[in-house]
Amino acid sequence: MTRSLHTWFAHAADAHPDCSALELDGEILTYRELDTLAGALAAEIVAFGGGTPTRVGLTTTPGPLTYAGYLAAQRLGAAVVPLNSRFPTARSAAIAQAAAVDLALLAETELPGIPTLNLTPELHARLRTAPDKALPPVPVAPDDMAHLLFTSGSTGVPKGVPVTYRNIDAYLRYVIERYELGPGSRMAQNSGLGFDASVFELFGAWGSGATLVVPPRQELAKPAKFVARENITHWFSVPSVITMADLTGNLAADSMPTLRWSLFGGEQLTVQQAEAWRAAAPRSVLENVYGPTEVTITCTHYRLPEQIADWPRTANGTLPIGAVHPHLDHVVLDENHQPATTGELCVRGVQRFAGYLDEADNHGRFLDPTCHPPQSTERQVPDDRDWYRTGDLVQVLDEGALVHLGRIDQQVKIMGERVEIGETEAALREQDGIDQAVVVAVRGVDGQLRLEAAYTGNPIPPAQLRRSLSASLPRAMIPHRFIHRTALPLNANGKLDRRALTDELAEAQPHEAEHATQSPATPGQLRFFVLDMQQPRPAIVHRLTVSGAVDVERLTGAVRAVLGAQPALGVSLRMTADGLAQRVHPVADVPFEVLALPADDAAAEQVLSEQQAVLSAPFDHAGAPLSRVVLVHRADRAHLFFAVHHGVFDDGSAPILLASLITAHGLGPEHLAVAETPSFDVSAQHRETLRDFWTTTLKDAPDNCTLPQLVPDAPRERGEVATSLSDGLTARMQRRTALTGASPFTQVMSAFAWVAGWYGRTDDVVIATVSGASRDAQGLSVVGCLQNTVPVRVALDGATTENLLDRTLDALADAVEHAELPIEDIVAATGAGRHLDRKPFTQLICTQGEVVTEEVDARGLRWRLEPPASDKVEYDLSVTLLHAPDGAEHLVVAYPRSALDSAVAERFLAHLVAALDALGADEELPLVRLDLRTPAERAESRRRYGARPGRRDHPRTATGRRAYRGGRAARRPGRHPPGALARGDQRDPGDVVGGRRLCAARSGPSRRATRLRP
Repeated sequence: MTRSLHTWFAHAADAHPDCSALELDGEILTYRELDTLAGALAAEIVAFGGGTPTRVGLTTTPGPLTYAGYLAAQRLGAAVVPLNSRFPTARSAAIAQAAAVDLALLAETELPGIPTLNLTPELHARLRTAPDKALPPVPVAPDDMAHLLFTSGSTGVPKGVPVTYRNIDAYLRYVIERYELGPGSRMAQNSGLGFDASVFELFGAWGSGATLVVPPRQELAKPAKFVARENITHWFSVPSVITMADLTGNLAADSMPTLRWSLFGGEQLTVQQAEAWRAAAPRSVLENVYGPTEVTITCTHYRLPEQIADWPRTANGTLPIGAVHPHLDHVVLDENHQPATTGELCVRGVQRFAGYLDEADNHGRFLDPTCHPPQSTERQVPDDRDWYRTGDLVQVLDEGALVHLGRIDQQVKIMGERVEIGETEAALREQDGIDQAVVVAVRGVDGQLRLEAAYTGNPIPPAQLRRSLSASLPRAMIPHRFIHRTALPLNANGKLDRRALTDELAEAQPHEAEHATQSPATPGQLRFFVLDMQQPRPAIVHRLTVSGAVDVERLTGAVRAVLGAQPALGVSLRMTADGLAQRVHPVADVPFEVLALPADDAAAEQVLSEQQAVLSAPFDHAGAPLSRVVLVHRADRAHLFFAVHHGVFDDGSAPILLASLITAHGLGPEHLAVAETPSFDVSAQHRETLRDFWTTTLKDAPDNCTLPQLVPDAPRERGEVATSLSDGLTARMQRRTALTGASPFTQVMSAFAWVAGWYGRTDDVVIATVSGASRDAQGLSVVGCLQNTVPVRVALDGATTENLLDRTLDALADAVEHAELPIEDIVAATGAGRHLDRKPFTQLICTQGEVVTEEVDARGLRWRLEPPASDKVEYDLSVTLLHAPDGAEHLVVAYPRSALDSAVAERFLAHLVAALDALGADEELPLVRLDLRTPAERAESRRRYGARPGRRDHPRTATGRRAYRGGRAARRPGRHPPGALARGDQRDPGDVVGGRRLCAARSGPSRRATRLRP
C-alpha cells in the first residue's frame, strides 16, 4: 500500500513520540511536539484560506514553522511548492501563479496576487500555546501530487515537475532500508527545500524515527565541526562542499568519527574529493549517487570500495554513478536510439514522474517502449512503459556501472544549479532593442563554466542588461559577458552555428600564459571566496564625483592608467591544483563603461541610483577581474563608480585610489608608479617566528571575547551611537599622552578593555585592532586588501589606572610588530575554533580615523569621494576614535540593532567615557575601587534604594579620590552595571601601524579618512 508523506511521518510519530524529530538553532522538537505544531498550523491554514488548499507555496528559509508548514500541507493533502527565498520576487511570483497555489507560507515577504500567511515568531508563539484542534488528515491517492518542483526551462519559462506519492513512497522504502535509517540516526539537512534532495533528508529521517539536524548555513563549509558536535550519522551534499572544507582547513583526518553514511550527488564526484572525505570520515560508507528531479531524487548509486587502491579510474577523473536502482529499468542509447556502451541514459519505472505540469514540456523528453520517439506530434502524456530521456551522457563500464560524462543538450550546471540555456535566451530576447540572442556555456582558462551571450540589434550597456535580467532570473542564469555583433555565425544550412560561436567566444578570452600573472591567494581572499560560494556578498561601490568642466577623454585615460598601475584592481580568484590563486589580468579585461548622463537633474539622479544598484551585484568568480568601473558624465560633472570585491580592496585603499586618479589626470600617467601584486608573503622562518609569538601570546585566551548579554545569531543590521568628548577630557587625554606616552587611541583601547571586562565579568580581555603593516612593507600607495586584524590581549587582574595604560601600550606594540601574519593564520596557529562569519579574537574591535571632508580641489576640478554605505556589521562591538581637524575627539560605538537595544549601547558609551575620565586621574588607583556608573545612574540608584549615611558620589579630584579609598568603591568592588551589550562592527577602521610609534604619539603614521556619522 502506498504511503503518503504524512503517513510516513505519522507512523514514526506514533512509534517514537518522545524522540527528537527536529533540531534547529538550538531548539529541539520531539515527534509529538512537531506533530502538534504542524496540526495547529494546518488549522491556521484552513482558517486563513477559508478552506482546505490543494497546493501550498512554502518558503525555503529554515525555521520551525517552515518544517511544520511542510508537514501541515501534507496533513491537508496539499502539494508543497517550494518558493526559493533567494530568487527574485518576480520569478517566485511566476512560479506560484504557474503552480496555481492557493496560498503561500512565507517568512516575511508577500507575493502579488497570492494570499500569504507569514510565518512570524508571533505566530509560532501563538501556535505553541494554542489548544489542540488538529484537523484529521485528508486522504490522498497514490497518483496525487506530493510536491511540485520547478526547474529551469528551455522555453524561457520554469518547468514544473510534479512528483506523486507513488514516486516518493517507492524511493523511501528503498533508501531507508539501504542506508539503515531509524531511531538514533541523525540526518544532516544540507539541501535547501527548493531542491529535491531535501525530501530524502526530511522524510528519510521522519519516515524512520531518525532526527533531522539543520546546520547553520555558515557551517556548510566546515562540515567536520558540525558533524562532530551534533553526532551526525548520515550526510548528503554536493561534492563541492568537500572542496570548500578542504581549502579552509576544516576537513582534518578522522574529524568525523560518528559518520556512518556519506552520500554525494548533484555534481560529478572526483577521486580527489572522495579521498579527502574518506580521510576525514574513515568509518563512513561512501556512495556517489545520481538522479534527475524527474526520476525522484536519486536513481543510481555507487558504493566506493573500502580500499582506495580498489577505486576505479575513469577517463574524466570522476567516480562512477553506479548501478540503477533494482526496481527501475534503464537503457543507454546512441543518437540513432540503439543500445550502446556510450550514450544517453533513459529510465522508466515507479520513480519516474508522469510528465511535466505543462504538457507542452513533455515534447522530446520521452521515448516509447521500443526506445523511439512517439509518432504523434500532438502533446504527449507518457504512460508507465515510456522511457524518460535524462539528457545525460553516460558510459557503461565492464562491470555494468555507469560513468557520467556530461550533457547532450543545452542544460548545464552553473554554481551547482541546473540551468536551461534556452530560458536565459528567452529572457534576453525580450529586452528592448535586441533582435537575436544566443547564450552558450564557455569553459574559461580557469576551468570554470560560465554563460556568455551574443546578440544583434542595438548595443546595450552590459550593466543595463544585467539589471534587467536580474529582475526575473536567478544569479546563476545571468550571463557573465554580453557581446554585441552585427550578425551571428551560421552553418552551411543557414542555421545558427552554436559550436562556432562557442569556439569564437572561448578564443576571445585572454590566454593565461600570455596575458595574466598568477600568485597564491591571501588567507583573507580564501575566506571571502568560500563565503561567496555559500552566500555571495554585494560588491563594495565607491562613488567619485568630479565637478567642473570635465574632459571625458582625459579622465578615461586616467582611469585606465590607474587600473594598469594597481594590479589589485585586475585580480580574479581561481581554483588551481595548488589551491586558490589570485590572477592579475591586463587592463583591457577590467569591465569599464562610459555612459552619458541626462541633463535633467531628476533623470540624472535616477541613472546614478540605477548604476549604484547594478554595480552592487555580487561578483561571480567566473574568471573575470573582481572590479567594475562605470563613468557617467555630462558637461558640468562626472561620476566614477568603482565596484570592488572585499578580497581586493580594503578601507585604506580608497584615499590611495583618489590620489592616484588626481595624479594621473593632472600630471599624466607617467607619474604613477606601478605597484606590486598585494600579498602577505613572508619567509617560512619568519612565519614560524610569528606563529610562535601568537601561540604564546594567546595561550588560554578567550577566543570568543564578547559580552554575556549578547543575543546570539541575531541579524547584523547596523546601529551606532556617537558622542563628542568634552574639551576638558580631551585636554586630560593629551596631558596623559605627554606624561605616559600612551596616545589617545591607546587610552581608548584601555578604557574599552576595562569596560568590556566589567560587563563580561572577566579580567582577561581580547580587543582587536587593524594593522596596515603589510601596506607599509609594500608601499603606502598600494591598493589592495592589505589591512590585517590583530588581537590585543589585555590583562585586567590587579590593574590600576596607570599600569592598565602600560599593559595596553605594550600589548598593542607587540601585536602590531607581529602583524604580518594574517588573522586567519593567527587563528589556525592557536587552534581556536574557526567560523567563516565570526573570526575568533576579533569580535570586540577598536579603531581610529580622521573626521575630514573628503573633497580635493585640483586643476580646476573638485574631486569628492563618497565612501560606500554600510548597513551590516561584522563584529559584536566596534569602538572608533575619530580625530577632527580642530583637535576635537569623537567616539562612535557600532553594534547590530537586532541584538542590542540602543539604550544599552548608549549606556555602554557613557561608561566608556567615564572610564576614559578615570584613566586621566592624577594618581594611580586600582580599577576595582572605581565606580564607572554615570551620575544619572548613581542618582537613579539613590532614588530606588535610598542614600546611606555618609554616602557620596565618586569625587573627581585627586584629594577626593584618596579620601574615598576606604568608601563604597572598596566595599562593593567590581559591581556590574545593569543592562546588556552585544555585537558591533568595524566601521571605517583606521590604520594601526608601526608598533610603539603609533601608540606613543598623536602625530604618528597616517590614518585613513572617515566621516563622523550623526
